Amino acid sequence: MHPSLISQPNPLESELPPLPAGVTIEQVYADMMRYLMDNTQKYFEKSSPKGEVIWARVRDTIVIVLVTPNAWDIREQSRLRLAAIRASLVTEENAGHLLQFVAESEASVHYALVNHPGDWLQKNTVFAVIDCGGSTVDTAVYHCVSATPVSLSETCPSERVQTGGIFVNREVKKMLNNKLRGSAFNVPDIIKSMVDAFEKDVKPKFDGIRDRYDLKFGVIRDNGLRVGIERGRIALSNEDLKPAFDVVTDKVCKDCSEVLPGQKTEYVLLVGGFGDSPYMQKVLSEKLRAYHMELITVEDRG
Repeated sequence: MHPSLISQPNPLESELPPLPAGVTIEQVYADMMRYLMDNTQKYFEKSSPKGEVIWARVRDTIVIVLVTPNAWDIREQSRLRLAAIRASLVTEENAGHLLQFVAESEASVHYALVNHPGDWLQKNTVFAVIDCGGSTVDTAVYHCVSATPVSLSETCPSERVQTGGIFVNREVKKMLNNKLRGSAFNVPDIIKSMVDAFEKDVKPKFDGIRDRYDLKFGVIRDNGLRVGIERGRIALSNEDLKPAFDVVTDKVCKDCSEVLPGQKTEYVLLVGGFGDSPYMQKVLSEKLRAYHMELITVEDRG
């Protein structure tokens, strides 16, 4: 998401390159929407019996639902609406009933109800949704007005913390630079390949329990025994990695302890890409247990 569409200041803005001259944010969104719709159509037509016939019949009645950050409102929605029209997802005439918006936290609740059935959501239940993304962690607290059908009301304004998965990667990059200082491996391209390998393989597995995590980044001839590199792998300890994750988990836990107890929160839904982190789940669950809250993680059962 480009920061020009975000309502509040973004410390990461200075790290993003400006858009090319003459290219607007609406054009970027329109191109992305058009790409997604075109490929959805191709997939549907190839994978469904009489797919082309069915698509042609229902195309003009498809309801497009765009999920937006909690803090976004009419201003941001109007710009996305223009982009959707420009991308031919909807038309000026039918956008009013075929284009809908839903906040990320609300979408997460409905996703959780489908993928985590149970009796946890009842009338008057107070629960939070923590959306851990790449650069922000959003927390929203809801009171369940009705469970059937689901009707929710926010108990307080949403909270946003500037942290997330990319902050872990940054700290790992710093750690690797320090660990490999003075060696032939301390060059930008190699460090980048290590961080990329960490993102893909080690990061999703890190739980803070195992003593050693092998990071494969190179080829068999890459050796540097002085810095712990052997046959294209570097061994990273729990002590190497835990501080990088704690940069994020400490902020999330602090925000939770300041916001959730006062709202009498009973359950916390953890969603988002970094919400899948075993370490995040472990640390947050322990923190919430002290306040008699239960953590619910959502796994895709599809």
